[in-house]
Amino acid sequence: MSFRYQLAWSIFVILQLVHYTLSIVLSTSTTRTTNISIFFGILATLGYCYLSHHDHLRSVRPSTILTVYLLFTIPMDAARARTLWSMPNNVPIAGVFTVTVVWKFLILLLEAKEKRSLLKPAYSNVPPEETGGILNRSFFWWFNPLLLAGYRETISVDDLFTIDSDLSFKQKKGEMLYKWTKGKIFIYGHEFY
Repeated sequence: MSFRYQLAWSIFVILQLVHYTLSIVLSTSTTRTTNISIFFGILATLGYCYLSHHDHLRSVRPSTILTVYLLFTIPMDAARARTLWSMPNNVPIAGVFTVTVVWKFLILLLEAKEKRSLLKPAYSNVPPEETGGILNRSFFWWFNPLLLAGYRETISVDDLFTIDSDLSFKQKKGEMLYKWTKGKIFIYGHEFY
């Protein structure tokens, strides 16, 4: 199921290896630390590949770490690609690096996508709020289908999403009853039991 994610990360590693090889062979845009930083970037990508695989096996929502990493590094890599294109005799390295940045953006789209199709049948009724990634939850995109349904017709209780399992009355019933029987209520300075 997560084969496409691993394939995407593997292609990204291959693109980085090609970039590393070209920067060693051509050395038109290298400084003392360029090759070292590319090498450590490859090692980090291998770690992110493992993290992606591990996250898809154990979480119902997209990885926040990978999404934030990709969101913050893509603009910096785009600026770096622009700089590589402006250097003389650097077309092969700039071309490969630009393809790497575009591929990184595609990985961002893939990693930020909801994983509902990958979920086991036991988790198929999880509400969209729980399966949304950081972008989905930040902009409330998971809420759009309900808003559209409410715009088109009057909605009922059956049209609403299932409630988060942590907020369910079935989960909290014992705790609520205990606090209700043992608790004291203070209203305007008067104590009630």
